[in-house]
Amino acid sequence: MQNPYGHFTNDITGDRETPSQSGLFGQSLNSPLGYTRSFPSLTSNNDNFKANQQPSIPLPEPRLPWNNINQVSNPLMVTPLPGLHKNVPKTTKKKLPKVSKKIPNSSSTIPNKLVSNSTAVGKSAFGSTSGWKAGVDDSAELERRKRRAERFSKGPSATTNSNDNLNEDFANLNAISSKSHKYDKKIHVVGRCQTLEKSYLRLTSEPNPDLIRPPNILQKTYCLLMEKYQSKAATYTYLCDQFKSMRQDLRVQMIENSFTIKVYQTHARIALENGDLGEFNQCQNRIMALFENFTIPKKSYSEFICYSILYSMLTEDYPAISQLKLKLMDDNASEILGDEHVKMIFELSNMKLVGNYHYFMKSYLKLHKFEKCLINSFLNLEKLKFLTVICKSYNQINLDFIKSEFSFTSIDETINFLSEQNLNDFIATKQISDANGKMKDVKILNTKGCRVQLIQNFMKFKKIDIKGQK
Repeated sequence: MQNPYGHFTNDITGDRETPSQSGLFGQSLNSPLGYTRSFPSLTSNNDNFKANQQPSIPLPEPRLPWNNINQVSNPLMVTPLPGLHKNVPKTTKKKLPKVSKKIPNSSSTIPNKLVSNSTAVGKSAFGSTSGWKAGVDDSAELERRKRRAERFSKGPSATTNSNDNLNEDFANLNAISSKSHKYDKKIHVVGRCQTLEKSYLRLTSEPNPDLIRPPNILQKTYCLLMEKYQSKAATYTYLCDQFKSMRQDLRVQMIENSFTIKVYQTHARIALENGDLGEFNQCQNRIMALFENFTIPKKSYSEFICYSILYSMLTEDYPAISQLKLKLMDDNASEILGDEHVKMIFELSNMKLVGNYHYFMKSYLKLHKFEKCLINSFLNLEKLKFLTVICKSYNQINLDFIKSEFSFTSIDETINFLSEQNLNDFIATKQISDANGKMKDVKILNTKGCRVQLIQNFMKFKKIDIKGQK
């Protein structure tokens, strides 16, 4: 018999059994401390070992998941108290109707099933089927569901309209094509359009040869546009639209020759003259790519190298200028690198980088017409930057000095520039004596008082947002 303390007692008297062997201190030699019954020896058989071994301690109950609300787990990891789980209310789960994933091949039975399913769901959710029946009974709704089911089915009905989709209407260049991935863009297209003037439309589908002009028609269009440009009979908006249309026809037909680069160069110059830096940048990138074609003569190559340097100065992309110079050295373009005008443009970029406004403004007077058009887009910002440097160096400065340094033609032009920067209050008249000792009035600028205003103006115009930047 086993008592709660783990000792064995006599079944009749209830007394504790005496140990079979005792050591020097009255304890059993075959049992640990606190136990009176000896452990079975190793020489005993298996039956005696099973009969005399200590009872097994019950293992703790395994943890139950917290999301199981129908069972209660004891935090002490023992058997839960009887009857405790009976008080826990059981939540009833609503069974949702099963939706079969199989779609029958026959399209005639689909509308009836859809009507029955939708009606059943409508009854269970809303208790009324008036709104559902009105939508399902509509013939257009049934036809739409039928087409949708056919699209996902594997039967022959899914390919009934496949041949109709191949017959696309290419008359509208803005039409969205769903099969653009099947067209090979490397196939040469030969245009058949005989119209000289055509507006630019962005291609969103396969190009239609009937709407593309061949090279001989494009040459006539170029002559027509140049006549209108030189006689100033057309606006820049019209010329830009026509040149973009010509560029598109050349690009679609993959025409890369001297006429192609002539069209791009002319459009780039006209864009510079009208201050359209976005279109100029697009033409400039395409021109530099066409120069990589060895079959095209590099006409006006040095001119557009200078444009590329000046545009990088505008965007403050000085690593691009260094890469361009290294590329010219790798190509052994000694004629380009030896050109005095190209050298001056490279030196101009260095002077802008280090802030040498004196050399920068003196070199500005040596630039060509279209180069000045490009640099004028950021010249006022550079003048403002240089004026800030002057104001930090002097307490007051004569306006004649600003006129000579900034290459203004007169004092009035200098005052107009300072008025644009809100510096009218800092212009004063002072009498000084000349070399002959005569007193004369001189316009001066209080540079010490206008420093804060100049810094604010410079930070305001520091960010430039240009359409078409790369």
